[in-house]
Amino acid sequence: MSGDGIRPYAGEFLVSPAGLELSMNWCGHACTYCFANWFKPDRRADIRGIVGLLAEHHKRRSREARLLQARVPMLVSNHVDPFAGTNAVQFEPIWEMCVELSIPLAWQTRGAHKAHRPILERVVRETPRSVWYISIPMLDDDVRRQVEPHAPSIGSRLELVQQLIEAGHVVTVGVNPLTVDWLPKFEPLLDQLKAAGVWGVWIQVPYFSKSFKGNLDDKARSRLGEQFIRTCGEKGSKADKAHAAAAMAYAKGIGLEVFSTEYEEPTRFFDPWHEVYERPMPYWHQLVNEIDPGLDDADEDEYLVITREHAQSILSPLPELDWSEPLRHKRAKHYRAIVTPLPDGRLPKQTANSFWDIMWNDDLFCKSLGPTSFRRFAHASIVEDDTIIPLLDENGDRLIVYRRQGWRYTFAETPELA
Repeated sequence: MSGDGIRPYAGEFLVSPAGLELSMNWCGHACTYCFANWFKPDRRADIRGIVGLLAEHHKRRSREARLLQARVPMLVSNHVDPFAGTNAVQFEPIWEMCVELSIPLAWQTRGAHKAHRPILERVVRETPRSVWYISIPMLDDDVRRQVEPHAPSIGSRLELVQQLIEAGHVVTVGVNPLTVDWLPKFEPLLDQLKAAGVWGVWIQVPYFSKSFKGNLDDKARSRLGEQFIRTCGEKGSKADKAHAAAAMAYAKGIGLEVFSTEYEEPTRFFDPWHEVYERPMPYWHQLVNEIDPGLDDADEDEYLVITREHAQSILSPLPELDWSEPLRHKRAKHYRAIVTPLPDGRLPKQTANSFWDIMWNDDLFCKSLGPTSFRRFAHASIVEDDTIIPLLDENGDRLIVYRRQGWRYTFAETPELA
């Protein structure tokens, strides 16, 4: 099995402005609910591969090298913590290379224990201004010891938040996962974060898919509690979802920016990425943020019509390379069905423009990766003889309509546009 290293950030493609991710060894913080550790408990860093790619990225032609050349932000990391004891010592020289080569870095971490805190403090001091996501799902350290037994204390994470802000970095906090069981009163944490100068909070509820739940060992299940796992279910509990909605409303009310993968309202959560990084990747909230102010607040039924051309003028441009991989990654069988193979049988590459063509006009890709993954977006259409007919613009691309109250289906019947 090949080791982990630098790869395109596929998990939150078109959700987050990060374009690359650095993954290394299994994370020694060993949080009981960590999807990355439980899905790959033998995770190992390919140090030689990481160093080789960084050193030679300017002359290589791989997708990873092309993204490094484009200077898109690289996240460290959504799968492991670079400052965990299993990673910190090996990570330090990799970080040094990134700084020397001007590779832009973004961060997700819980901080470091005492033995590796000097490495973390050096990174904070010597890294150019960057965006950090500090994970703080609870305030009670007794709760932390129960479900994150090997992770740094909550107090040390709050200290890290202050250190980062004093050093000039942008700080966001992942209150993730947020559950009533671990943080019954969210106001004290959110108030403290706002007072410290935190920019925003990313809030999600815990859930346990069948495959994830099946990978948990007995010790983790015991620490989490069987009742907790059952209550969360595969999509999160109603109580936690209501708790999260209330927390996001409170956070907005005190001036924190908010985000979650289900959030569809405008948000400035990712605005700092455009100040800090030269080449953030596109994400759909760019479109929401730009067009939503054009609606009349008093008219719930009003909608806006968006063309592909307009959307592309708003979204950050994709670097020019082959963009067939995200399509194959998401829906390999469907991708094979909609493209014409080359004479030698290989599937064609996709330029940035042809990628947007598929993303905007194909039902399944638009719903799984594109704008109609949001309830607020739908394809404008008419119905004739029980057949849905999408409406097209003058370029032959589908028209998409945006409405705050959302649409019931991914096709909105709008005969007035025909």
